[in-house]
Amino acid sequence: MNSRLYPNLPDNWARCRFRDYLIGRLHPTDHVLDFGAGAGTTEWTDFRSHAERVCGVDVDPAVLANAHLHEAKLLEAPDFAIPYPNCTFDAVFSQYAIAHIREPVQALSSTKRVLKPGGTFIGLTTNAFHYVTLLSRYPPQSF
Repeated sequence: MNSRLYPNLPDNWARCRFRDYLIGRLHPTDHVLDFGAGAGTTEWTDFRSHAERVCGVDVDPAVLANAHLHEAKLLEAPDFAIPYPNCTFDAVFSQYAIAHIREPVQALSSTKRVLKPGGTFIGLTTNAFHYVTLLSRYPPQSF
């Protein structure tokens, strides 16, 4: 659908820019959290060669089989708090997960809690009128 709506841009242009942006800010000694890591089915979600440790969290149990993570944990109801101690990560990133969260402020507060002082949050999400955002209001599962 992107090629029809955005004919002048290559497929996955936003994800490619996001990946390049994130890689440009990572250091080999960083501990990084992928918020909404999912199953890790595509190579462009693999950041292990750019950081010392890449952890991931998600509500989907498929995250536990994500081969692009050193460690994966489930986010569990009712609060979906990130199950890591305060000040654990140098960077937290999220790709298209925030739009699916019923309480995004609570989720972002949790990401702030696990960031080290001076740490970085980098998020990629759609705008309010992008077709993905409009369609995501009607998912079969939300949290």
